[in-house]
Amino acid sequence: MFFKMLLHYHYAGSDPAIYCRLDHFTLCPFHRDSDNQDDNDPLRSKLLLVFMSSLMSLFTHCPMCKENSPGRLRRTMGTFVEIDQNCKHCGFQRSWQNQPLIDKTPAGNLLLSAGIVFAGTSPTKVLRVLKSINCYTITTRTFLNHQKKFLQPAIKTVWTKNRNNIVQKLKETNKHKELVFGGDGRCDSPGHCAKYGSYTIQDLTINKVLDVQFVQSNEVPSSVHMENEGLVRCVQFLESENLVMKTIVTDRHTQINKWLKENQEHVDHRFDVWHLAKNSVPALKLNKVVSQKAFVRDVKKMSPSQQTYGVEVYHSIVNQFAPKMYAYSYTGIYCRLILAALHYNENSGRKHAKTSTGQLQYTVKFPKAKKGGHVVRRVNTAATYEYVTELLTETLRLCENNVDEEPFDVPDPLSSRWEKPDKREAVALFRSRFNH
Repeated sequence: MFFKMLLHYHYAGSDPAIYCRLDHFTLCPFHRDSDNQDDNDPLRSKLLLVFMSSLMSLFTHCPMCKENSPGRLRRTMGTFVEIDQNCKHCGFQRSWQNQPLIDKTPAGNLLLSAGIVFAGTSPTKVLRVLKSINCYTITTRTFLNHQKKFLQPAIKTVWTKNRNNIVQKLKETNKHKELVFGGDGRCDSPGHCAKYGSYTIQDLTINKVLDVQFVQSNEVPSSVHMENEGLVRCVQFLESENLVMKTIVTDRHTQINKWLKENQEHVDHRFDVWHLAKNSVPALKLNKVVSQKAFVRDVKKMSPSQQTYGVEVYHSIVNQFAPKMYAYSYTGIYCRLILAALHYNENSGRKHAKTSTGQLQYTVKFPKAKKGGHVVRRVNTAATYEYVTELLTETLRLCENNVDEEPFDVPDPLSSRWEKPDKREAVALFRSRFNH
């Protein structure tokens, strides 16, 4: 028994009265209810999982003469299914497809790929889930083609639009000359051998991510320089938009401290209190705080009010879109960083949730570190995902226009500095080593 994701029922016959659809798991004549979706719009149509036997049972008799005329599964292409029915009694013919085509691309296939990326999930796991229940689905190669041709360009376009709107609002309110930023870096893996590093600049006043710069380790002398290079690129972006940085709050990164001191003398550089306190814990245990001149000096630069808590929250969202346990391509992880920024910007101002009677909602947690103690936390309103609708709309537009472009400038791979060995020679050497 096979499952099939049904995206759009459409019976192609000569008589409009023959058209019918499967709506809310019941077969009914084709008509438009007051709350019915637009069947020509893939974003508004409902998707269903239907057993193949149940689907083929709709094609057992000719809709014209009512004689026995079983349909034939003509072809499948991922989630796309096409069924032919030819009646030998009256000559009636029809070809039925379960979803619309967008410039020869099945809409269901494209939407499945988009859902995987825009939700920040793993394509390998999602496709494995569908295959495990015998559901027709796309291949990994098809997903990668969709991602490169449509999804990543859509992410770039929507992010650019979102970021430009934030910049424009700052300029309209005349706040672009006295901005307070928080910045922090993130590597794609723990330790000192990271391949990728990102740096995020956030406006701490409006609590929005304004820029995310991405650095590959071969673009700098070593991976420890990626965070500083990310900040430099963020500052260059701010200057290109005529945004004046009055204050910036960061951690105690020595390279960043040095660069800001030498190149941004007018900027008030402050240190995040949490990072300062975190670094001081080992020293406190050893009673060496007073003897650490650098620590004493940095205490004077603690930020009095604004902290980088929002950037840390953004990084926690990044961990959902791009977990460090998985490896991604340069463009793949950069797009997931941007998706996390879009999600954060849309939901950074969520309000305190209320009960049906208007009472503010709180929840009580019992963290292990509290050893039986409790923590009271406020409950926020549910997250929204309007940015996903924007991304899907842009994806369909790119597909309809058959746009094929590289979304980002990608640096040379790390292996480009070395000569690539001949595969046959490498395999022969490998086999000779393990055969002795």
